[in-house]
Amino acid sequence: MIDYSALQALAEVIRHQSFEKAAQSLGLTQSAVSQRISGLERDHGEKLLVRKQPYRATSKGELLLGLLHKVRLLESQYVESFDDQGRLPQVKIAMNRDSLELWFDRFLATSEFADRIRLEIVADDQDLTLNYLRSGQADIAISNQSQALPNYESELLGRMAYVIVATPQFKDRYFSRGLSEAALRQAPAVLFDDKDGLHKRFLESSYQFTSPFPFHLIPSIKGFRYAILSGYGYGLIPMMDVKEDLERGDLVLLSQRHKETLSLYLHHWGLMSDLIKEFIDALKRYSSDLI
Repeated sequence: MIDYSALQALAEVIRHQSFEKAAQSLGLTQSAVSQRISGLERDHGEKLLVRKQPYRATSKGELLLGLLHKVRLLESQYVESFDDQGRLPQVKIAMNRDSLELWFDRFLATSEFADRIRLEIVADDQDLTLNYLRSGQADIAISNQSQALPNYESELLGRMAYVIVATPQFKDRYFSRGLSEAALRQAPAVLFDDKDGLHKRFLESSYQFTSPFPFHLIPSIKGFRYAILSGYGYGLIPMMDVKEDLERGDLVLLSQRHKETLSLYLHHWGLMSDLIKEFIDALKRYSSDLI
């Protein structure tokens, strides 16, 4: 038999990245949370939690968290069939920030799920969002990785085109002769954060450039674009975000030949309630017109 109360304690520690916050969410002491997880590990004869931050499940722990998630989905679907208390099923989605701020917000504005589900969004780099699904911290993930996890399904959501841009003045100052190695060593780039690997991969694949370069870190989609528009640096940015800037001449393409295309995949459980399936189908239809 599976001790689901202990498994819930494991899930909460990973979700909150804190024994203290997990205890608060469960109405237990930290000691009780730790004891439940230790007891679960004894029952299964191996470690289920890597006890150093960031807290994460072991391979066996991930399997058990997957089981917990399935039980929750079945329970949710059962409750939906007779629940008249106004309780909304929760959907946790891990997605990249570009998707969240450039098209998902529009989906929310045009969809009809506001009074039918409760959303919890986790925003992170597209290289990392699948980890939230793997650890049981999300029900759905938008990722650049195509390979589905065990018991999950993966579907192509769309392809987001990124272009390398700067102001005309910045281009004249640093790139009047193109994106040469010497220029790339000198020109400051704009990166989202220290986990942003898209820019570096673009320079390596398009220009075989792997040397260090100066950069600004601007962890805001809006601030990222404004930094480039203000001449702080050049950057790789979704075409949908700068199309009007390019048309007005406020920004220019630094390369007509090279661009980056980011394929985004929707990962979700194969076992879903009817409502969650309806939500996912609507999400796929909406995104297909934008990315």
